[in-house]
Amino acid sequence: MNLRVSRGLTLVLAGICALFLLLVVLFWFGVGRGYSWWTLDPTDDAAGKKKLVNAQYKLGSWDNFAEVNARPLFNEDRRPTPPMPPEQQADVKPIPKLDVVLAGVIITSKVRLAMIKEKGKEKSTTVKEGGAMPGELGAWSLAEVKPRSAVFKNSIGESATVELIAVANSQKPTPPPPPRVAPPPPPAPGQAPQPQILPAPAQPLPPDAAAAADLQQRIDARRQQIREQQQQQQQLQQQVPPQEAPSPMPQPLPQQQ
Repeated sequence: MNLRVSRGLTLVLAGICALFLLLVVLFWFGVGRGYSWWTLDPTDDAAGKKKLVNAQYKLGSWDNFAEVNARPLFNEDRRPTPPMPPEQQADVKPIPKLDVVLAGVIITSKVRLAMIKEKGKEKSTTVKEGGAMPGELGAWSLAEVKPRSAVFKNSIGESATVELIAVANSQKPTPPPPPRVAPPPPPAPGQAPQPQILPAPAQPLPPDAAAAADLQQRIDARRQQIREQQQQQQQLQQQVPPQEAPSPMPQPLPQQQ
């Protein structure tokens, strides 16, 4: 671009800026303040149509549609639709009483279970914490499992606590009988009799030791019974003589021709 062209562009831009500055000065002194937007004439038809288009439609009162309500257009018999009958409420079954026994609990880091047994039934059911009871007691659910009890809740918010079955005192194991002591042999003639040494009285064992002793006594009795059965079987096998094998039949000799 040469110097002549650049000077021409500068003059054009300067003239445009001067024109805009002149318009600003004229508006500042009030040129054009007497002009405003043209208002619509109410008698003009075009203006009335625009007002109707912009106006919001409003329905009349319900009395104006009484005939339409009495004779519906979309019904074949032109009669009002009969009202719907009220819905019949379902029969609400009463919640049965929680008549159960807590037979045991299982508490681990991952699961909590309760062994429930209905009164009058021999079979017990295992229910997980948060699960519902089976059968007729489905309205009850196991809310919480504790070490010695279980808490149940029903559908209406009632709660019941069932304690763990306690072992009766009469079911404690009986202590083992005292050991038998063989009588001493009779003294030889001319020998003074030796004094008899009596065994010390057996001291009562604690409950845990008594239970362990009772279990050990049962195991020893069972072993003794198994030994006696084995000895009887061996004696029976010795009394029965072994069966002799049948002798082979003699084969006929070949005939000489």
